[in-house]
Amino acid sequence: MKKERIYKREFDKIMKKTLGITSKERNYLDQAFSSRLAGGLTAEGVRYKIDELLYSKENIVSHHRLEVIKANVIAELNKEEKPAPVPVKPITKK
Repeated sequence: MKKERIYKREFDKIMKKTLGITSKERNYLDQAFSSRLAGGLTAEGVRYKIDELLYSKENIVSHHRLEVIKANVIAELNKEEKPAPVPVKPITKK
């Protein structure tokens, strides 16, 4: 089963994996995505927000890095969630 939403913690991990991103860029993206991450970010939401940032005059992150971040977030959302392990009761002999 795929994840439907990604939250702040997972978003932060993706930011840390993105090569060459500066702390200033990370802070900018945290602010840009903060309202969307509060309720969880969907694949459609990340596409919309990244496209919005690509054409924003205030954007300080390169188009290439934004595309990499978008691809990484969508890849994370498309990962299959591992099902919770089912507890197994030990067999006892009588």
